[in-house]
Amino acid sequence: MASYFSPLDTQLYSVKIAVYSEVSSHFNYYLANRLKSQFKTKYDFVFITDFQQADLIITTFELPAEECYETPQIIIDPLLTSNDLLLIDQWIEKMIMKESDLLLSMSDI
Repeated sequence: MASYFSPLDTQLYSVKIAVYSEVSSHFNYYLANRLKSQFKTKYDFVFITDFQQADLIITTFELPAEECYETPQIIIDPLLTSNDLLLIDQWIEKMIMKESDLLLSMSDI
């Protein structure tokens, strides 16, 4: 029913993101809001705290592998530079392509 009122090409791709910084929880909130506003027309970010459930971890420092549960992480500058935003966008685009390829290969079965 929802797709009847909203065309498929305008639906946003949902991505579960965990944002983490050693600065403070307020800074985590700032980063999440900045990401949400930057990509508001492209992705529907769902911000979560459980690294294991996230599609991607965005952090200001490298987290130990055992804390990430094999979830990919992108290490960003605390100022969230344009290069950081480009890297995040590229990673999500690759993730979408992989999922699309998987769905197409499953439809051949």
